[in-house]
Amino acid sequence: MNRNDGRIHTPQNALDGRQARLAVRAAMAEIDPDLPLSNVRTMEERTTLSMSSRRTSLLLAMAFGGLEKARFIARLFLVPGMSH
Repeated sequence: MNRNDGRIHTPQNALDGRQARLAVRAAMAEIDPDLPLSNVRTMEERTTLSMSSRRTSLLLAMAFGGLEKARFIARLFLVPGMSH
């Protein structure tokens, strides 16, 4: 039986992230001490990690969009005045 079937289990609780990880690890160790656990994170941590690459892409797009807008405005107002 394949123990790592790609499922993500998300138990709900009122603990902070560190306490929740410790509780999940302790409960799983009680059930099967040989079962390896990896990538134990809270939903907040998963969401933050998931959104970080999108956020970076968006910030880069906004920065380059702002530069392109500045170049466009400069061409509209500065270049025609420089020909005289």
